[in-house]
Amino acid sequence: MYKLVYRQLVRSLAATPLVLILTLLLSTAQSLTAEPIGRQSFTYLLTASRPGLMSSLTEAEGRSFELHRQYLKELREQGFLVMAGACRDGAFGLVVIEAANEGEAREIMGRDPIVSSGLLLADFHPFYPPLLGLGLERIPLQILESEEGSVLPFVQLNVDGVEESFLLDTGAADSSVVENEHTRSYESLGIAESVGASGIAAQADLIEPKTIEMGNRILYRPRLKRLGGRRSILGMDILQNFILEIDLAGQELSLLRSLPQTGSPLSLRRLPRGHLILPVNLGRSEAASALFDTGADVCVVDMKYVKAHPELFRHLRSEDGVDGNGNTISSETYLCPSLTVGELELHDVEMAAFEFSETFRGSLQGVPIILGNNVSRHARWFVDVSNSLWFCQPYLGQGQP
Repeated sequence: MYKLVYRQLVRSLAATPLVLILTLLLSTAQSLTAEPIGRQSFTYLLTASRPGLMSSLTEAEGRSFELHRQYLKELREQGFLVMAGACRDGAFGLVVIEAANEGEAREIMGRDPIVSSGLLLADFHPFYPPLLGLGLERIPLQILESEEGSVLPFVQLNVDGVEESFLLDTGAADSSVVENEHTRSYESLGIAESVGASGIAAQADLIEPKTIEMGNRILYRPRLKRLGGRRSILGMDILQNFILEIDLAGQELSLLRSLPQTGSPLSLRRLPRGHLILPVNLGRSEAASALFDTGADVCVVDMKYVKAHPELFRHLRSEDGVDGNGNTISSETYLCPSLTVGELELHDVEMAAFEFSETFRGSLQGVPIILGNNVSRHARWFVDVSNSLWFCQPYLGQGQP
């Protein structure tokens, strides 16, 4: 289990004897522009209890940080937490809470496992209500476009000091890295198996880098699959930790503190391995479910579903494609005259169709459609995985796929 923290710029333990860490920068779903009536704001600053704290953590101390993370999450759910974060130079951490009075606020601080354990020292203060929320984290996307017009989004991540390009893939349960000179240096922790739409299994080593930097966020000791495939993949095992805004036209991935109030969130269904399932409508009335997959350049539909609903599709051509593991699949291309997902309505959407393997159908729990980038490129997508909410905002003037 990796921890998500702000990047720390720790130069020298001699020059900086107090080294601080917070185990989570939490988003808040409440407005930060006004203080609720009858409640006051308070903060406690956190500093390390000894020099070189992070380089000498015991197993028990590591558990205290995990309990601290869980405690902050509970405070957010209960409406006490406004924000939490750490200075990027390691000077101190900050937790801002709202409480009825100072006594209640001190009680909340005292129950924080990282404070009660004495691992971090807390300095309590009354606090003016925040006038601005936490800033967004905007990460550039590199959009690769084929001659046919299909697009795939890539993001640059730093893996133990080495820049690697990862496909932003909400359709992948697990993140993975391609095998190269850098990734071959990691010891294998075991073997994992994955099955693509073709039903053909692929095996991969499991490796564990020390850190992956994603903008100003750091993932500590994430488990990754090491594959001999075409590209590294940033999957839902990592993305589920964030509130996301995916803007393919603007070429940005934003990590938000909360969903913006400009949209009307809809319920998000999640499969056991983290896949995101959205409701869609085909034609005027046929309701279906679709896997939201930014790693797919085109929509895909199970041929079994096409045969059951021939009135919804018009055959265009036959061609070959590949599944997520790089296996060749013979497919048919169909035109779906009308597709609606959230506020986005498109016409004449191309879909690749083939018979999903029974294993793949089982993993999708019968979901017949994979929503590719020939649809998602027409809107900005907002996803709050932890609260199972989503919505999309179509671009102005969006037209045919």
